[in-house]
Amino acid sequence: MIKVSEFFKEERLRKGLTIDQVAKATKIRPAFLTAIENGEYHKLPSSAYATGFVRNYAQFLGLSQNRMLALFRREYAGEKTTAVLPAGFSSSSDFPGRFFKLQQKIGLAALLFLAIF
Repeated sequence: MIKVSEFFKEERLRKGLTIDQVAKATKIRPAFLTAIENGEYHKLPSSAYATGFVRNYAQFLGLSQNRMLALFRREYAGEKTTAVLPAGFSSSSDFPGRFFKLQQKIGLAALLFLAIF
């Protein structure tokens, strides 16, 4: 599978540019450019910023913005869907606490029922 990070890195190196040169021209932080070139999208501020960074970087390098954005969206969406369960459900320590709260509620309801009668 072709990755957008590979396109960017290869094209930048082919043109003999450094990350700092690209950062000055595009006004994108070098850390974000490095994250894009390494495919470390979790280091980017948000998906909206990441999309803008990819668009600007592609335009600067003379690459097709639509193609780079399509590749980026495919990679970014794939990275986000790797976790099946939310973080709270993946830990087994969360379940006993919820069960105990349920037992407390049942016990209080039983006491209230006995107190009324």
